[in-house]
Amino acid sequence: MTDHADAWILAIDFGTLNTAAAIRSGGKNDVLELSRGSRTMPSGVILDTGNGPRVGEMAERLRARYPHTYEENPKSLVGMPPRIYDGRPIRAEEFVAEIFREVRRIALDRKARVEPAKVVLTHPSAWGGRHRQQLLRAAESAGFERRSIVLLEEPIAAAHYFRHESVGQPIPIGGQVLVFDFGGGTLDLALVEHTEDGEFEVKDIEAIENLGGNNLDAALWDWTLGQIEARHPEAVAHLRSSNGRREEATLCENVRKAKEELSSRPATEIPVFIGDDYDDAYRLTAEEYEALIRPLVERAVALTRTLLDRNDTSKVVRFYLTGGSSLTPLVARALAQATGITPTRLGDPKTVVVDGALSAVAAVPAQPPALDGFLLEWVWPAVIFGIGVGYSISAIKLKRELGFGQITDSDKEDGFRSPSSLVSAKLLPGWFYKDSYTFLAPDGQANVIISTEELSEDMDTQTYADAQGPLLENELPGYEELAMEPYVVSGVVGHGWLREFIWTPPDSGPVQQTQIYVVLFRRGFTATATSPVSEYESHRADLSAILGSIRVHGDATERLQRWLSNDT
Repeated sequence: MTDHADAWILAIDFGTLNTAAAIRSGGKNDVLELSRGSRTMPSGVILDTGNGPRVGEMAERLRARYPHTYEENPKSLVGMPPRIYDGRPIRAEEFVAEIFREVRRIALDRKARVEPAKVVLTHPSAWGGRHRQQLLRAAESAGFERRSIVLLEEPIAAAHYFRHESVGQPIPIGGQVLVFDFGGGTLDLALVEHTEDGEFEVKDIEAIENLGGNNLDAALWDWTLGQIEARHPEAVAHLRSSNGRREEATLCENVRKAKEELSSRPATEIPVFIGDDYDDAYRLTAEEYEALIRPLVERAVALTRTLLDRNDTSKVVRFYLTGGSSLTPLVARALAQATGITPTRLGDPKTVVVDGALSAVAAVPAQPPALDGFLLEWVWPAVIFGIGVGYSISAIKLKRELGFGQITDSDKEDGFRSPSSLVSAKLLPGWFYKDSYTFLAPDGQANVIISTEELSEDMDTQTYADAQGPLLENELPGYEELAMEPYVVSGVVGHGWLREFIWTPPDSGPVQQTQIYVVLFRRGFTATATSPVSEYESHRADLSAILGSIRVHGDATERLQRWLSNDT
């Protein structure tokens, strides 16, 4: 542990082709230099060189020598089954952990080996439980403490950056920001709303996983190979052979640099060196390049129109571009023409997300001063995994086996009053109680249950959430856990935990269930969304709406705090 004066926060934006990181200390954000002369580093990883893994620039330089365990785009593997490299299956988190480990090394060197108080990991809004769980495991494997890790959606981080940088142009409450994140391998769109509590909430998303800077590179690469083949077809054959790997890697880098130059220059040249006899260069104008990539840009524009067409565009007050590929001039022009909204770029599009992640976390006090609009205000992901039928675990068993604090007669004299002050009853020695609220669907095939119970002072959210797992497994027939991950509370900090699972009651068919856990002010809160697997799709939207609206209001908060202090 470090004292408050030494406390600092690390944010990592793990990208498809490039990774960025930044630290916050003393109230200031500072983007780290991860490569020589660059604030980003390639996300490529070589797991086995015979002398340890290599990441970033070193992996790029050695990729031709160690192709069998090289992965250029580890982010594309997240959420997928293990892939075979050099004859053995390798999980995505093994690659990702090396990226995080390198960032951690650089950051700790800057901070005199003092561990960060928080580690913020950004991710696409469309990522589900399996994706985020793998991200979390990779961070733990890299040496970060689980309790310090916060997961944050990329468009929310970007929205915080734009709010911070748009001095004099505040985003009104209820106003929406369209975030167009055109990265190295994916296009992610999000409508992010500025909510009444001053935070941001993702309202709708769209994404194309195979559209990004690498596709632009591929278009330019194909053009370059066509030029070479027209003059020297034997040179192309050499590139494609095992002896041409180094020349191919060099040419790939030259093509990428040419693409970046065409973002700000009217023309460029692509140098080509193949073997001892082939030395040439090909000139390409910005106009010719735009003709090559126009079909790709049109796909991005069409997706943007799809997102806007199903939403109320009158709420869109800002249209921001981020991601390195958004620097392509054709992108902004085509979007403005198709949508009627002029997009804007602020700062370095490659570091907007990581910088905004620090601003997002810094906006939340370390110790919440009040519960109003915070305690149970959850932003539900745009894509929800299983939501299933609920089942009440024996709270007595939880208390007895795990040693949670009990509420006895001496604690509350001869009885208790719930925070709502609506129900009272005698509390017998050794007994305890839970407050529970149930929302039922009209057809009886879905419900949401919110329960709360008093806990001991040393019980935190993670411990409370972890404790539920063994109980669920022991008491639910056919229990199968789908996900267990940190859950973003109020769209900013992961104060909660989310668990998704399937089980089969003895007298009915299988059900899916999603539970969210939060501990604040010595009370554990659990929200459970439920529906049979067979009814899941027909109830998903309603359950999502209820979960997304849960909050404790001011008057209830005051009563809860008075009750906890025995001021009844």
